[in-house]
Amino acid sequence: MTLERSSNPILQPSIGANDQKAVGYRVPTTPQAIALQLRRRENAADAIGELTHNLELYIVTKGQFSLIDAIRVLLNQTGPADLIITTWTAHGHNIEETAGLLADGKVRSARFLIDHTFQRRKAHFCGQIRAMFGDDAIRITKNHAKLVVISNEKWKVNILTSMNLNQNLRLEYLLIRESPELAAFNESWISEIFKKKPSAGQFQQTHAFHEHAFEDE
Repeated sequence: MTLERSSNPILQPSIGANDQKAVGYRVPTTPQAIALQLRRRENAADAIGELTHNLELYIVTKGQFSLIDAIRVLLNQTGPADLIITTWTAHGHNIEETAGLLADGKVRSARFLIDHTFQRRKAHFCGQIRAMFGDDAIRITKNHAKLVVISNEKWKVNILTSMNLNQNLRLEYLLIRESPELAAFNESWISEIFKKKPSAGQFQQTHAFHEHAFEDE
């Protein structure tokens, strides 16, 4: 295993609120929020660096950036791609920014695999994902896996991580691996869940139903 850019796991913010990278970002509404998001994007870009084929990059953070920032940095290098996110929980701003990537054409399609307790724990945010992406783009099951696949004709990028799709302010790790074989494996088992679990009615099922369905798989 090759550890790349390991000398820069902890990063310092370096840009301010007036940086031109703020243009087009629509979630933050105050100068302070915009400045914070700019620092997070810059930190993610510094940590990830240049995407290359067969890249294997391990990063440890102390809250300098979140999963959505890493996704954006990678999409800026891959070009428009299909996106899979599997997460235990999610936050509104991160959901909105993911939807913005789809609206801007950086994401061609998006699929989500989320834990079935999310609709009870975070009902508003669950409704946000459903409203923005549609039930057919979502499957719920007993899920604690945190994983992202960014895939197009040229790139097959996997993010194996401790990060959920929310503000990642704690110690977290990411293993970014460009690997067609790993992407194909991840896409296969996630697609199998999408095929087995119909989108219709999944959010109306009980906790016990999802527990039992998971055990039968």
